Amino acid sequence: MPPTQAARQPFSWRGVAALATAPSGWLPFWVLSAALVLGWAAERFVTTAWLPAVTTAVRRLPTSGEIRAGRLFWPTNTVTELARTPFLALRVNPRSTPVPGQAADVDVELIANEICAQSLFGYWTFPYPPRLALPLNRPEVEPVWAAWQPYIRAAVFGAGALVGLVSWTLVGLVAAPVVRLLAALLRRQVTLGGCWRLVVAALLPGGLVVAGGLLLYAGHGFRLLDFLVVFVLAHLLGVWLALGAAWQLPRRQPPALFATPEPAATPPAVSFTAVGSAPPGDSPFAMPVPSARPANPFAASPAIIAPPEPPAAPPTKPPMAPPKAPVVSQEEPPEQPLNPS
Repeated sequence: MPPTQAARQPFSWRGVAALATAPSGWLPFWVLSAALVLGWAAERFVTTAWLPAVTTAVRRLPTSGEIRAGRLFWPTNTVTELARTPFLALRVNPRSTPVPGQAADVDVELIANEICAQSLFGYWTFPYPPRLALPLNRPEVEPVWAAWQPYIRAAVFGAGALVGLVSWTLVGLVAAPVVRLLAALLRRQVTLGGCWRLVVAALLPGGLVVAGGLLLYAGHGFRLLDFLVVFVLAHLLGVWLALGAAWQLPRRQPPALFATPEPAATPPAVSFTAVGSAPPGDSPFAMPVPSARPANPFAASPAIIAPPEPPAAPPTKPPMAPPKAPVVSQEEPPEQPLNPS
């Protein structure tokens, strides 16, 4: 099943695990739906199993009778059976000795100074409050009971839904650390909040099973003992779903001990644009080549140094002129007079 479809239902291991690891709006939807179904089943059970018995008992009340100052005041001294169904039995016994035996799944008896309740879970007695003044006659009780029946059904509906929400939340808070420890032992990756969501999602099918058992119990398909068996199996279903969903969680990836570290990123190359004709590389006046190493981010920015100017050429002396040759006169020498001798 694809993860997107598995995360939409809490009825399988993969679905519960997906609701735990990928939180979405589907988990609140299922929680609210299961709570409403559970409240509706509780309302149907009370309306079908208990309210008809109480209505019959109200119609059989005498014209006088009450509970006042912690005691029962009844017009006769005999046992009066007001209602009897497979689910609930109501009777009044003015004498202080309760009648032995159990006529229904829940047996309620009013005696002289206390009320007795008996069921499969045991036998309890509750004394009447000293300040209680409760009429037990048909003219006063019947109209009040007819007016309060819709509110009683609404209260049972809300109480059933609220009990489901509170119980799932508290069980999730208690069991979340246990599921977290189990996930750690199984090397599964999940958060503590994911464990809480896992437990809540795993309990929802059990809540629906309990609702179905209540409906069957109200429809005479189950007896009280059968419903208790269904109740226990519903909680075992939640445990089974939680354990299976913990196994379906994503595995935790172990860290690699001898993994090769990734190479460092190469710094981007810096390009310079030459203006005019650049001097040759071996020239002492050439610009320094920038280093490939990254600059220190904490160092002060260096000042830009202009390249030194080339030294001035030494003054040159004019070349010496060669010596002039003596000028020989071309004039003829004067004539010498002849010696007559």
